[in-house]
Amino acid sequence: MSRDFGARAVRAALKRVERAAGKGQRHCPWCRLHYRHWWPDPKFPRPRPEDLVSYRCELCGTEMLFNFSNRSEEERELLRLSHSFSMEDAYRNPAAVALEAWLSMHPKRRDARAPRKLSAEADGRDPGARALAKLRAEEERLVGRKREGLIARYGDATTNVKGIIAAVQNRERERWQVHCAIRGLPELVDEQSDYLICAELEKIIWAQVRPETASAIEGLEQRIGELVEAERARARAEEEEAQRRREEEEAERLKREAREAAERSLKESEERPRRVKPRYGEPEPDDPERGMHVFDFEAYERQRAGGTGHAGRVRRHLRRE
Repeated sequence: MSRDFGARAVRAALKRVERAAGKGQRHCPWCRLHYRHWWPDPKFPRPRPEDLVSYRCELCGTEMLFNFSNRSEEERELLRLSHSFSMEDAYRNPAAVALEAWLSMHPKRRDARAPRKLSAEADGRDPGARALAKLRAEEERLVGRKREGLIARYGDATTNVKGIIAAVQNRERERWQVHCAIRGLPELVDEQSDYLICAELEKIIWAQVRPETASAIEGLEQRIGELVEAERARARAEEEEAQRRREEEEAERLKREAREAAERSLKESEERPRRVKPRYGEPEPDDPERGMHVFDFEAYERQRAGGTGHAGRVRRHLRRE
Protein backbone atom coordinates (compact mmCIF):
# COMPACT_ATOMS: atom_id res chain seq x y z
CA MET A 1 0.00 0.00 0.00
CA SER A 2 1.43 3.33 -1.08
CA ARG A 3 1.85 6.32 1.13
CA ASP A 4 -0.71 8.37 -0.83
CA PHE A 5 -3.35 5.72 -0.40
CA GLY A 6 -2.72 5.62 3.34
CA ALA A 7 -3.05 9.41 3.61
CA ARG A 8 -6.31 9.39 1.66
CA ALA A 9 -7.67 6.64 3.92
CA VAL A 10 -6.72 8.61 7.01
CA ARG A 11 -8.40 11.76 5.65
CA ALA A 12 -11.54 9.84 4.77
CA ALA A 13 -11.64 8.21 8.18
CA LEU A 14 -11.12 11.62 9.81
CA LYS A 15 -14.02 13.09 7.82
CA ARG A 16 -16.25 10.22 8.87
CA VAL A 17 -15.33 10.73 12.50
CA GLU A 18 -15.90 14.48 12.24
CA ARG A 19 -19.23 13.96 10.52
CA ALA A 20 -20.31 11.51 13.25
CA ALA A 21 -19.04 13.77 16.04
CA GLY A 22 -20.86 16.79 14.67
CA LYS A 23 -17.81 18.74 13.56
CA GLY A 24 -17.94 18.18 9.85
CA GLN A 25 -18.66 20.73 7.16
CA ARG A 26 -22.29 19.64 6.79
CA HIS A 27 -23.10 20.96 10.28
CA CYS A 28 -24.06 24.59 10.74
CA PRO A 29 -22.61 26.79 13.52
CA TRP A 30 -25.65 26.11 15.70
CA CYS A 31 -25.08 22.33 15.50
CA ARG A 32 -21.38 22.67 16.16
CA LEU A 33 -22.09 24.72 19.29
CA HIS A 34 -25.05 22.87 20.81
CA TYR A 35 -24.93 19.32 19.56
CA ARG A 36 -22.64 16.68 20.99
CA HIS A 37 -22.80 13.23 19.44
CA TRP A 38 -23.96 10.56 21.82
CA TRP A 39 -21.59 7.61 21.94
CA PRO A 40 -22.88 4.41 23.62
CA ASP A 41 -20.78 3.44 26.61
CA PRO A 42 -20.74 -0.30 27.48
CA LYS A 43 -19.90 0.54 31.10
CA PHE A 44 -23.24 2.27 31.63
CA PRO A 45 -26.73 0.85 31.05
CA ARG A 46 -28.42 1.66 27.81
CA PRO A 47 -30.77 4.65 28.05
CA ARG A 48 -34.50 4.12 27.94
CA PRO A 49 -36.33 5.08 24.73
CA GLU A 50 -38.13 7.91 26.52
CA ASP A 51 -34.75 9.39 27.49
CA LEU A 52 -33.72 9.79 23.85
CA VAL A 53 -35.09 12.72 21.86
CA SER A 54 -34.57 13.13 18.13
CA TYR A 55 -34.30 16.63 16.68
CA ARG A 56 -33.79 18.01 13.19
CA CYS A 57 -31.82 21.22 12.82
CA GLU A 58 -33.88 23.83 11.01
CA LEU A 59 -30.82 25.62 9.69
CA CYS A 60 -28.99 22.75 8.01
CA GLY A 61 -31.35 19.76 8.34
CA THR A 62 -28.99 17.61 10.41
CA GLU A 63 -30.67 14.76 12.30
CA MET A 64 -29.67 14.72 15.96
CA LEU A 65 -30.27 12.38 18.89
CA PHE A 66 -30.12 13.84 22.40
CA ASN A 67 -29.66 11.65 25.47
CA PHE A 68 -31.36 13.09 28.57
CA SER A 69 -30.89 10.10 30.86
CA ASN A 70 -28.64 12.10 33.20
CA ARG A 71 -31.29 14.81 33.70
CA SER A 72 -34.08 14.95 36.23
CA GLU A 73 -37.63 14.08 35.26
CA GLU A 74 -38.66 17.73 35.26
CA GLU A 75 -35.77 18.73 33.00
CA ARG A 76 -36.48 15.81 30.66
CA GLU A 77 -40.11 16.87 30.36
CA LEU A 78 -39.14 20.46 29.58
CA LEU A 79 -36.46 19.43 27.07
CA ARG A 80 -38.78 17.01 25.27
CA LEU A 81 -41.45 19.69 25.06
CA SER A 82 -38.95 22.31 23.91
CA HIS A 83 -37.55 20.05 21.15
CA SER A 84 -41.06 19.18 20.00
CA PHE A 85 -41.55 22.77 18.77
CA SER A 86 -39.85 24.16 15.71
CA MET A 87 -38.51 27.68 15.33
CA GLU A 88 -41.53 28.51 13.20
CA ASP A 89 -43.86 27.35 16.00
CA ALA A 90 -42.34 30.04 18.23
CA TYR A 91 -44.11 32.61 16.02
CA ARG A 92 -47.44 30.94 15.34
CA ASN A 93 -48.10 28.57 18.28
CA PRO A 94 -49.09 30.34 21.56
CA ALA A 95 -47.84 27.38 23.61
CA ALA A 96 -44.39 27.56 21.99
CA VAL A 97 -44.23 31.33 22.55
CA ALA A 98 -45.26 30.92 26.18
CA LEU A 99 -42.72 28.10 26.69
CA GLU A 100 -39.88 30.24 25.35
CA ALA A 101 -40.87 33.08 27.71
CA TRP A 102 -41.28 30.63 30.60
CA LEU A 103 -37.78 29.20 30.11
CA SER A 104 -36.27 32.69 30.12
CA MET A 105 -38.26 34.05 33.11
CA HIS A 106 -38.44 31.15 35.56
CA PRO A 107 -36.36 32.18 38.63
CA LYS A 108 -34.74 28.78 39.19
CA ARG A 109 -33.66 28.37 35.57
CA ARG A 110 -32.55 32.00 35.39
CA ASP A 111 -30.38 31.63 38.51
CA ALA A 112 -28.88 28.41 37.15
CA ARG A 113 -27.78 30.21 34.00
CA ALA A 114 -24.84 32.13 35.42
CA PRO A 115 -23.44 34.74 33.07
CA ARG A 116 -20.49 33.24 31.23
CA LYS A 117 -17.72 35.37 29.83
CA LEU A 118 -15.97 34.14 26.74
CA SER A 119 -12.32 33.27 27.13
CA ALA A 120 -11.51 35.38 24.09
CA GLU A 121 -12.54 38.46 26.04
CA ALA A 122 -10.20 37.49 28.85
CA ASP A 123 -7.32 36.28 26.71
CA GLY A 124 -7.36 37.24 23.04
CA ARG A 125 -4.16 35.30 22.41
CA ASP A 126 -5.89 31.91 22.85
CA PRO A 127 -6.69 30.57 19.33
CA GLY A 128 -9.35 28.21 20.69
CA ALA A 129 -11.15 31.04 22.45
CA ARG A 130 -11.01 33.16 19.30
CA ALA A 131 -12.42 30.29 17.24
CA LEU A 132 -15.24 29.80 19.75
CA ALA A 133 -16.08 33.51 19.73
CA LYS A 134 -16.11 33.47 15.93
CA LEU A 135 -18.38 30.42 15.91
CA ARG A 136 -20.79 32.10 18.33
CA ALA A 137 -20.90 35.22 16.14
CA GLU A 138 -21.69 33.10 13.08
CA GLU A 139 -24.41 31.25 14.97
CA GLU A 140 -26.01 34.51 16.17
CA ARG A 141 -25.93 35.94 12.64
CA LEU A 142 -27.47 32.79 11.15
CA VAL A 143 -30.23 32.51 13.77
CA GLY A 144 -30.91 36.25 13.55
CA ARG A 145 -31.40 36.01 9.79
CA LYS A 146 -33.82 33.12 10.27
CA ARG A 147 -35.78 34.99 12.93
CA GLU A 148 -36.00 38.14 10.80
CA GLY A 149 -37.67 36.13 8.06
CA LEU A 150 -40.15 34.59 10.50
CA ILE A 151 -40.98 38.00 12.01
CA ALA A 152 -41.59 39.42 8.56
CA ARG A 153 -43.90 36.49 7.81
CA TYR A 154 -45.82 36.12 11.10
CA GLY A 155 -45.18 39.40 12.90
CA ASP A 156 -44.30 39.84 16.56
CA ALA A 157 -45.68 36.82 18.40
CA THR A 158 -44.70 38.05 21.88
CA THR A 159 -47.39 40.75 22.13
CA ASN A 160 -49.69 38.60 24.25
CA VAL A 161 -46.83 37.49 26.50
CA LYS A 162 -45.64 41.06 26.96
CA GLY A 163 -49.17 42.08 27.94
CA ILE A 164 -49.32 39.31 30.56
CA ILE A 165 -45.94 40.32 31.98
CA ALA A 166 -46.84 44.02 32.18
CA ALA A 167 -50.24 43.32 33.77
CA VAL A 168 -48.82 41.08 36.51
CA GLN A 169 -45.93 43.41 37.30
CA ASN A 170 -48.15 46.51 37.51
CA ARG A 171 -50.66 44.68 39.70
CA GLU A 172 -48.02 43.52 42.18
CA ARG A 173 -46.32 46.93 42.30
CA GLU A 174 -49.61 48.66 43.10
CA ARG A 175 -50.41 46.01 45.69
CA TRP A 176 -47.20 46.43 47.68
CA GLN A 177 -46.36 50.04 46.84
CA VAL A 178 -47.22 51.33 50.35
CA HIS A 179 -44.68 48.89 51.82
CA CYS A 180 -41.91 49.44 49.25
CA ALA A 181 -39.65 51.07 51.87
CA ILE A 182 -39.39 47.83 53.85
CA ARG A 183 -35.93 46.36 53.55
CA GLY A 184 -35.87 43.21 51.40
CA LEU A 185 -39.50 43.52 50.27
CA PRO A 186 -38.90 44.75 46.67
CA GLU A 187 -36.73 41.70 45.93
CA LEU A 188 -39.40 39.31 47.24
CA VAL A 189 -42.11 41.13 45.29
CA ASP A 190 -40.09 40.87 42.07
CA GLU A 191 -39.50 37.16 42.64
CA GLN A 192 -43.19 36.60 43.35
CA SER A 193 -44.08 38.54 40.20
CA ASP A 194 -41.83 36.24 38.17
CA TYR A 195 -43.55 33.16 39.61
CA LEU A 196 -46.99 34.68 38.97
CA ILE A 197 -46.00 35.37 35.35
CA CYS A 198 -44.79 31.77 35.03
CA ALA A 199 -48.12 30.60 36.46
CA GLU A 200 -50.00 32.52 33.76
CA LEU A 201 -47.72 31.09 31.08
CA GLU A 202 -48.15 27.56 32.45
CA LYS A 203 -51.91 27.91 31.97
CA ILE A 204 -51.19 28.45 28.26
CA ILE A 205 -48.62 25.64 27.99
CA TRP A 206 -50.08 22.89 30.21
CA ALA A 207 -53.59 24.32 30.84
CA GLN A 208 -52.84 24.33 34.58
CA VAL A 209 -50.38 25.71 37.11
CA ARG A 210 -47.54 23.39 38.07
CA PRO A 211 -47.49 22.34 41.78
CA GLU A 212 -43.93 23.64 42.20
CA THR A 213 -44.94 27.09 40.98
CA ALA A 214 -48.04 27.19 43.19
CA SER A 215 -46.05 26.20 46.29
CA ALA A 216 -43.37 28.79 45.50
CA ILE A 217 -46.01 31.53 45.17
CA GLU A 218 -47.60 30.49 48.47
CA GLY A 219 -44.24 30.46 50.24
CA LEU A 220 -43.33 33.90 48.91
CA GLU A 221 -46.74 35.26 49.93
CA GLN A 222 -46.14 33.98 53.45
CA ARG A 223 -42.64 35.47 53.60
CA ILE A 224 -43.91 38.84 52.37
CA GLY A 225 -46.74 38.79 54.93
CA GLU A 226 -44.30 37.99 57.74
CA LEU A 227 -42.01 40.80 56.62
CA VAL A 228 -44.88 43.32 56.49
CA GLU A 229 -46.21 42.18 59.88
CA ALA A 230 -42.75 42.49 61.43
CA GLU A 231 -42.45 46.02 60.03
CA ARG A 232 -45.86 46.91 61.42
CA ALA A 233 -44.91 45.54 64.85
CA ARG A 234 -41.70 47.55 64.77
CA ALA A 235 -43.62 50.70 63.80
CA ARG A 236 -46.12 50.10 66.64
CA ALA A 237 -43.28 49.60 69.13
CA GLU A 238 -41.61 52.82 67.97
CA GLU A 239 -44.92 54.72 68.24
CA GLU A 240 -45.52 53.38 71.75
CA GLU A 241 -41.99 54.32 72.76
CA ALA A 242 -42.44 57.81 71.32
CA GLN A 243 -45.79 58.18 73.15
CA ARG A 244 -44.18 57.08 76.41
CA ARG A 245 -41.40 59.60 75.95
CA ARG A 246 -43.92 62.37 75.24
CA GLU A 247 -45.87 61.51 78.39
CA GLU A 248 -42.69 61.49 80.47
CA GLU A 249 -41.65 64.85 79.01
CA GLU A 250 -45.12 66.29 79.72
CA ALA A 251 -45.06 65.01 83.33
CA GLU A 252 -41.56 66.43 83.79
CA ARG A 253 -42.70 69.77 82.38
CA LEU A 254 -45.67 69.95 84.76
CA LYS A 255 -43.44 69.12 87.73
CA ARG A 256 -40.94 71.76 86.67
CA GLU A 257 -43.65 74.41 86.29
CA ALA A 258 -45.13 73.53 89.70
CA ARG A 259 -41.70 73.73 91.30
CA GLU A 260 -40.96 77.05 89.65
CA ALA A 261 -44.35 78.42 90.76
CA ALA A 262 -43.69 77.33 94.33
CA GLU A 263 -40.25 78.89 94.32
CA ARG A 264 -41.63 82.10 92.84
CA SER A 265 -44.40 82.27 95.47
CA LEU A 266 -41.90 81.67 98.27
CA LYS A 267 -39.61 84.37 96.93
CA GLU A 268 -42.50 86.87 96.71
CA SER A 269 -43.59 86.07 100.25
CA GLU A 270 -40.08 86.63 101.54
CA GLU A 271 -39.77 89.94 99.73
CA ARG A 272 -43.17 91.31 100.96
CA PRO A 273 -43.02 92.87 104.50
CA ARG A 274 -44.91 90.95 107.13
CA ARG A 275 -47.88 92.68 108.84
CA VAL A 276 -47.40 92.90 112.63
CA LYS A 277 -50.52 92.62 114.74
CA PRO A 278 -50.70 95.55 117.19
CA ARG A 279 -50.94 94.93 120.92
CA TYR A 280 -54.02 95.71 122.96
CA GLY A 281 -54.55 99.39 123.27
CA GLU A 282 -52.13 100.30 120.50
CA PRO A 283 -53.47 101.85 117.37
CA GLU A 284 -53.18 99.76 114.28
CA PRO A 285 -50.74 101.11 111.73
CA ASP A 286 -52.22 102.62 108.64
CA ASP A 287 -52.41 100.16 105.79
CA PRO A 288 -52.76 101.95 102.47
CA GLU A 289 -53.89 98.69 100.82
CA ARG A 290 -56.92 98.48 103.02
CA GLY A 291 -58.38 101.76 101.72
CA MET A 292 -60.76 103.92 103.75
CA HIS A 293 -62.38 102.31 106.83
CA VAL A 294 -66.14 102.66 107.16
CA PHE A 295 -67.55 102.33 110.69
CA ASP A 296 -70.04 99.47 110.89
CA PHE A 297 -72.44 100.45 113.67
CA GLU A 298 -74.49 97.26 113.51
CA ALA A 299 -71.38 95.09 113.94
CA TYR A 300 -70.30 97.29 116.82
CA GLU A 301 -73.66 96.80 118.56
CA ARG A 302 -73.52 93.05 118.06
CA GLN A 303 -70.03 92.89 119.55
CA ARG A 304 -71.04 95.09 122.43
CA ALA A 305 -74.17 93.08 123.24
CA GLY A 306 -72.45 89.72 122.87
CA GLY A 307 -69.28 90.70 124.68
CA THR A 308 -67.06 89.91 121.72
CA GLY A 309 -64.64 92.01 119.80
CA HIS A 310 -63.09 95.23 121.01
CA ALA A 311 -66.40 96.78 122.13
CA GLY A 312 -67.32 93.70 124.16
CA ARG A 313 -63.93 93.62 125.90
CA VAL A 314 -64.31 97.30 126.90
CA ARG A 315 -67.77 96.62 128.29
CA ARG A 316 -66.56 93.65 130.36
CA HIS A 317 -63.71 95.71 131.72
CA LEU A 318 -66.07 98.51 132.77
CA ARG A 319 -68.33 96.04 134.52
CA ARG A 320 -65.48 94.63 136.63
CA GLU A 321 -64.62 98.08 137.80
